[in-house]
Amino acid sequence: MKTIIYKPKTQPLPHQLEAINFLVNNNEAALFDEQGVGKTKEVIDSLIVSLKQKQVDSALVVCPKTLMLTWENEIREHSYLVPMVLEGTGRTKSYKFLSAANVYIINYEGIKTEIDIIKLLLETQKFLIVLDESQRIKGPDTQTFKAVDQIRKLAVKRYILTGTPVANDAIDLWSQFYFLDGGKTLGSDFKEFKKEYKNNKLNKEKLLDLQSKIRPKSIRRLKDNVLELPEKTF
Repeated sequence: MKTIIYKPKTQPLPHQLEAINFLVNNNEAALFDEQGVGKTKEVIDSLIVSLKQKQVDSALVVCPKTLMLTWENEIREHSYLVPMVLEGTGRTKSYKFLSAANVYIINYEGIKTEIDIIKLLLETQKFLIVLDESQRIKGPDTQTFKAVDQIRKLAVKRYILTGTPVANDAIDLWSQFYFLDGGKTLGSDFKEFKKEYKNNKLNKEKLLDLQSKIRPKSIRRLKDNVLELPEKTF
């Protein structure tokens, strides 16, 4: 792989600098910025710093299939890093797993079907794992959660990204934070958490309690509160 330039191609906005610093300084972090605030750019810039500081050697981005090419394009637009989209069949996909890259990109289905080779890949270097649209992993009984749980401990840094951390119910948060820290923030027993924080039991006091628990590891900004966003280009 050619020599990588560890600097961004595009300059971050002031609110993005706040998130970049938060990510760089935390091995377990949740980025809950609203859609349109620039989460992907924030992760890419934080990865550049982490690579330069030798905190990590590579990154694995897990995202919905529809976002795989978006991630590839954003990495090329905002950095000099080398992305590798892990898709295809047979020899083609095997070759991609063996290719040198700074960022490997795979979808949630791919994690389930390629779990063994993904684990081997993660054991070769110090990896950052990013779960984009992390609400997708949901409850602990799903195959997706079980797959990401197998790779969780193989990463030295873990980030979750979503603009909607609570898609349907507050209990959606448990699996996302369990991926981050193995239960340090929200406990290791999902049934106990569900008993305590399910929506129909979530009064104001419990909501504030839940917010106080996740706040140290999460950051969220809304578009309406970010005044320096550029005009949208069509």
